[in-house]
Amino acid sequence: MACQCENLKRLEKKFGKHPITNKPVYLDYAASTIPDLRTVAEFERICRTIIGNPSSFHYAGLLSAQELETSRETVASYLGWKPGEIYFCSGGTEALNTAIFGLRTKKSKFITTAIEHASIMKPVEYLAKKGFLTSIIPVDADGRINIEVLQNELDSSRENIFIYSPVNHETGSIQLIKEIFDAVKKVNGIVIMDAVQTMSKLLPNYWACYADCIALSSHKVYAPKGSGALCIKKNIHIRPMRFGGNQENGLFPGTPNLPGIAAFAKSITILRDDFINDTAHLNGLTQDLKNLLKKLDVPVIINSPETSVPGILNFSLPSIDNIEKLIIFLTQKNISISRFSACSKTINIPSLILTKMGIDKERAMKSLRISLGKFSTRDDLFKLLHAINDYCKKNNF
Repeated sequence: MACQCENLKRLEKKFGKHPITNKPVYLDYAASTIPDLRTVAEFERICRTIIGNPSSFHYAGLLSAQELETSRETVASYLGWKPGEIYFCSGGTEALNTAIFGLRTKKSKFITTAIEHASIMKPVEYLAKKGFLTSIIPVDADGRINIEVLQNELDSSRENIFIYSPVNHETGSIQLIKEIFDAVKKVNGIVIMDAVQTMSKLLPNYWACYADCIALSSHKVYAPKGSGALCIKKNIHIRPMRFGGNQENGLFPGTPNLPGIAAFAKSITILRDDFINDTAHLNGLTQDLKNLLKKLDVPVIINSPETSVPGILNFSLPSIDNIEKLIIFLTQKNISISRFSACSKTINIPSLILTKMGIDKERAMKSLRISLGKFSTRDDLFKLLHAINDYCKKNNF
């Protein structure tokens, strides 16, 4: 959350002088993953041994530039793209904003779905206020758009730009990736893909070939925060938003965060090697969570579609009168969960994404999102369920 967030201020006031000593239970991997220590070691290695600026014309600079290009090749190889199509930046939001604003022309039409992250919705809303043609495609109860509706919104007289995330950050729902790409390409449009959640949930052959631009983020794939990439096909021209040096072909000027980039590349190597085992682990835990929720002392309604990716489960507790009080109670137990994206200003409102999926506001007001990762355990789930039951008993639910 941003430092101005009222939720954060309330938590600081409540807990700032009284540190929580319970062993942490972290169930918010969709907001940020716990860094794999191998990526932290890679970050440290670069800090200790690679001192030069990659743009400097001397040996230290050459060593730094070689590390940068090796990282670029690692990302490109995993996606099945070319190294020259990978541009490093600070993360998903910077990548998406750069692509969206860098592609705009007077003939542009920006199209997205009703359940996107703020890093897509806010730029599109801003462009609409500035007079650009925009369109928001509704979704069904499974969080998917109707391809025929998309086809009707695509305007052959315009430069169509479709921006979306294949995997929703709040429910784990999966869009029809290939069908979307095929529909947009029929009118020679451009697909900007927010793959921040997708990268750790789906193998790249399911999504990486179905976009013209892809936004990635390091801290969603078990690497330290502060790095990411914008991948751009060679035939797509994006104007820079900032100006300075010629780093990243002038698209992201300034000295690159080489330790963060190398750690990001390391996380992708680990992801490639461990994907099958990690996915099996998440499948098992997600099913365990569904089974355990049935044993709660209060009613539970699952909001995530059956076709969702493993590791993200959204559900509602309709008998709880104030979901924020429950989250604060769990925080006191050092259990970290969320309701929405960490970029949301407040949590004490109905989930916009759930309401866009046709769920009534009262149920959407009482939703929680559990997002698991490769370091999650069954013990974490037992502690969560025990804490929720404890809260319900203390408050007579």
